[in-house]
Amino acid sequence: MSKWDDPWSAQPLPESNSLAFPLPQLLSRLWNGPQAVSGNTTEKKVKEILQQQFPRAKTIDVVDISGGCGAMFEIIIETAEFKGLSMVKQHRMINEVKIRHSLSELT
Repeated sequence: MSKWDDPWSAQPLPESNSLAFPLPQLLSRLWNGPQAVSGNTTEKKVKEILQQQFPRAKTIDVVDISGGCGAMFEIIIETAEFKGLSMVKQHRMINEVKIRHSLSELT
């Protein structure tokens, strides 16, 4: 059996600049519909909500870490509001924001 006979065997992707997303992420976005492919609308919405909650933040980054389906995000916030607070209190401040997604927070 050649490596091409087994569709489930892990093969490295050929190097090409024509593929904008890694294959698993692209397939996930295609599976989840055209809205997922058209842009990071959920990421943008989460970032807007956080910008309203933390208007003095120096940095707010929101990254979809669920392969593009919008189920889980990594959030990085750098703000003076966190100065002197423990990591737990910083995360509580973020969790108080009404975002209904799984979050991974880095403060």
